Amino acid sequence: MNANALVYRSSKQILLKKNHGLLDKIKPIVEQHQASLSQLVLRWTIERQEIKISLAGARNAQKSTQNAKEIDLKLNKEELQSIDE
Repeated sequence: MNANALVYRSSKQILLKKNHGLLDKIKPIVEQHQASLSQLVLRWTIERQEIKISLAGARNAQKSTQNAKEIDLKLNKEELQSIDE
């Protein structure tokens, strides 16, 4: 295996661990709000002051409608901080 492949493989493993840690952290918030992961991520993105617009794709009309329900999702300051940590 060449050096580039080793760096890629190592980086991928680090990112996977980080992503799993984030999912473990936000899962209780998703469950508490009875929301989907995509709804939570869209709401969190919109709440970021440095982000002015959020674009989301969907596989079908049903998913698009489900994602749009993030408008009703309200995250408190503690939840937003928890996700950011």
